Amino acid sequence: MQIKTLLLISVVLRLALIGYGELQDRLLPVKYTDIDYSVFTDAARFVSQGQSPFLRSTYRYSPLLAYLLLPNVLLCWLWGKLLFAGADILAAWQIWRIGQLQQASQARCFWSIVLWLYNPFTVTISTRGSCDSLATVLLLAVLLLLMQGQSLLPALLYGLAVHFRIYPIVYAPAIVLYLAHRQLQQQRQQQQQQQEEKHKGRAQVQRTGSSSTSSNSRARPHQQQGFTAWLLAVVQQGLAFGCPAAAVFLLLGLGFYWLYGQGFLQEAFLHHMVRKDPRHSFSMYYYPVYLQFRQWPGTTAAAAATGTGLDPTVAAAAAREVGDVVIGGAGSGSSSSGSGIAAAVAVLQQLLPSSVAAAATAGFESAWQQLGQLLASLPAVDAGRLAIIPQAVLLLVLAVALHRNQPLCWLLQTMAFVAFNKVCTAQYFVWYYSLLPVALQRMPWPLPKALQAAGAVWVAAQLHWLFWGYMLEFEGAAVHLALWWAGALFLVANAGFMWVLLGCARLCGPAGCEAAGCGGKVRVD
Repeated sequence: MQIKTLLLISVVLRLALIGYGELQDRLLPVKYTDIDYSVFTDAARFVSQGQSPFLRSTYRYSPLLAYLLLPNVLLCWLWGKLLFAGADILAAWQIWRIGQLQQASQARCFWSIVLWLYNPFTVTISTRGSCDSLATVLLLAVLLLLMQGQSLLPALLYGLAVHFRIYPIVYAPAIVLYLAHRQLQQQRQQQQQQQEEKHKGRAQVQRTGSSSTSSNSRARPHQQQGFTAWLLAVVQQGLAFGCPAAAVFLLLGLGFYWLYGQGFLQEAFLHHMVRKDPRHSFSMYYYPVYLQFRQWPGTTAAAAATGTGLDPTVAAAAAREVGDVVIGGAGSGSSSSGSGIAAAVAVLQQLLPSSVAAAATAGFESAWQQLGQLLASLPAVDAGRLAIIPQAVLLLVLAVALHRNQPLCWLLQTMAFVAFNKVCTAQYFVWYYSLLPVALQRMPWPLPKALQAAGAVWVAAQLHWLFWGYMLEFEGAAVHLALWWAGALFLVANAGFMWVLLGCARLCGPAGCEAAGCGGKVRVD
């Protein structure tokens, strides 16, 4: 099947889903269209009236998105969905072009496009009205231009991408290191060409001894200057790439700040930096954040808001909303603890003789009280703020280790950022669904069984979490702790998938399996 046919079928599929979505929205109580699409449209309506898009509550995106969706209000409600679906198709073409630059085989290019275009998650995200495909197009354009050897245009697009969605800022160190490596490679090639020209022009009568002495005398200074040259290249490329990118980001930011004031900064940028969500999510930090939002007896709303960045009244409302269920018992405050102790005592009385049970009960209650006093004496720790530590470490390590392979580096950085983020929802997964196809273009082909198994484990861990999420959200079961453990298993599954990807990349080398000459048939144990 040709690439054009593949793209045409995907266009028809998306148009059909957009049409089906309209029918479902009108006929069924469960809507197909994402609630965010209504938010985008309302923001565009405010803009069309000369007002701020941030008058629409929960609109936390760049005003550019509201401008792009003005036709939703002026022409047709479906404009935004058509735009997002079109971005899917453009992203597929970009993936194909990146595969060509990576010298990937036709099979790799074909299946990488299939993985993007016909992924059920990708298809539904755009046709339901999510804007993530626009950010995907911007990032793939940056990656494509970098791999073509350009610097200025990708820097400008990168500044636009970071303004549009703040998360691509995590790729900055890897990009600068990649550009520095490219500069050093070019310098080495120029030096080799100059040396070859000098050797060709030398007279055959030159003495061998003097030539070897001069080359040895130049070797030590060259080795000593290696780190200095690398550091200089990093600084030069950091300025060459960072200044245009920062200029675009700042100009857009200052322009919209002039138009919309503090509301723009708060909703478009600051909200994402301090956001804490007491609702359940895939994040390992959800449960500690949930407990911070909960208003314990004897505390005030102001105390509940500590470290959350929320107004005390909002924090109190959130505490009431999340309910009184803590680890597994019902009730609030001491009643929750009391019910837990009562259940444990009942079990002890059934399993042990009365005298032993009485002693065990007294010891258990004493230990429980001491544990409560110990926990109460510990300083309060904002679990959400701890998320930045493993994130920063992993992002820097991956940038240093994998910057020569930009697609894989970006993919693993995105996975690490999302997996260790204080808020992690399924919508974030589309961020690395767009990078997975271009990273797999350098992987062994057919894909190793270890990589397939790691992907299956990742899906199973996600389904396991969704089961407990369903029990909590729809059945009202007190399964917060089980859900938190499911999140921990999902984090392990993410780490395992990343580890296997690294193993495949190590076997193929930075240039990929085709360049390594392994033909894509390597084994990963």
